[in-house]
Amino acid sequence: MPFDTNPHEVKVAPDGGMDTVDLEVTFDATLPIPVLDTDNEATPLDLRPPVHLNAKFRSPLTWSTSRRSITLFLLCMASIFTSVAASAYSPTQEAMASEWGVNRTAVLVGITIFTTGFAFTPMILAPISEVWGRKLVFASTGIVLVICQICSAEAKSYSGMMAARFFAGVGCSSYSGMIGGTISDIRVA
Repeated sequence: MPFDTNPHEVKVAPDGGMDTVDLEVTFDATLPIPVLDTDNEATPLDLRPPVHLNAKFRSPLTWSTSRRSITLFLLCMASIFTSVAASAYSPTQEAMASEWGVNRTAVLVGITIFTTGFAFTPMILAPISEVWGRKLVFASTGIVLVICQICSAEAKSYSGMMAARFFAGVGCSSYSGMIGGTISDIRVA
């Protein structure tokens, strides 16, 4: 540091301006006290986040071994179903091509569309899962996956199948993209 005085003091640049502020930040640095409204009776102690009454259930590290094992089993089963949903489309290519009167290449677009939904959705769902929790994301995408798989099975048109395949990819994406983070949350290395 160019100045070796009080580390919490604002440094004035050599030209007299205050363009840069040098602060020494270490693990022992003191945190600034928030400025309080003098008309309000709040104190810095009132600014702490609330303590949850069910705090022992919020941390997966405090769960019982059986609950963690069941959660891990369900996540692995969901991952297996994701793999099946992706590959179950391939054996029916010839039947779909002949039923809808399209060539085989057009039917293969269903795999591309599934993969597109599968690839781009985690960029949206991963931050949402960090804010609102993984349970909400897993449950909602699971519902989307089941509905879209039923729609794929009952599709009467080529365009209906393609729409169902895209949203099935959206539903599968969280089970493939976020399970690793969930496992690292419930298991200590």
